[in-house]
Formats: sequence, C-alpha cells, structure tokens
Amino acid sequence: VELDEACRMQQVGEGWFPSLEATPTHAATLTIPAIMRSKVISCFVPDARKADAVHNALLSPISTSCPASVLRQHANTVMWLD
Repeated sequence: VELDEACRMQQVGEGWFPSLEATPTHAATLTIPAIMRSKVISCFVPDARKADAVHNALLSPISTSCPASVLRQHANTVMWLD
C-alpha cells in the first residue's frame, strides 16, 4: 500500500525514521483472515494515543467497525502495551 504523508510523518514523530525523506513510501499489509491463520499474533502498541483503539479492541463488540476486535477470537494473541 502507498503511505500518505500523515502516516509517514507519524513514523518520523515516533522516532522510527530520522526524516520524511528516509521514511518508506510503501508498506506491506495483511488481511484479517491471513492474520487470523497465524499461530501467534503479537500486537505492539507503543503510544498512549492508541488507548481508545486498544479499549475498543478489547471491550467493544466484535465487528467490522473495530477490526482489531476479532483478535479476541484467536487462541494465542498477545498485546504489548506501552
């Protein structure tokens, strides 16, 4: 997928890349079915601004309005929160 400037700037702001120019313009993506076929799913959430997304993933009804909510149906999902 092509990454827009806002997404790329987020990567710079989080310290993953030193500048916008050094940040990739494209990334790989996986579908939910592909992720759910994994033996282990590890989710890393390194920032407090994702607190609402984590809350919804863990406590909202499992639905397409919160795709991460389906991870609760996987037998071996680990969520690492910072």
